[in-house]
Amino acid sequence: MGAKLRALENNFQEVRCERVFESMRLCCIKFKPQSLVCSGYDLEPRQFAPDTEKLDKSKEGHEA
Repeated sequence: MGAKLRALENNFQEVRCERVFESMRLCCIKFKPQSLVCSGYDLEPRQFAPDTEKLDKSKEGHEA
């Protein structure tokens, strides 16, 4: 089973974790030289797709 399929099954949406990812990024900027956890973490700000569940609900309200 591919990662995309598993993400769809669990309805995982990165945008919902945006604050956590940003906190991790800021921490890694500071501690990357001493941290094994940060060794593979991308320090560039992330861009996320919109929350599709919220988009679906807003579309439902406009359909009539």
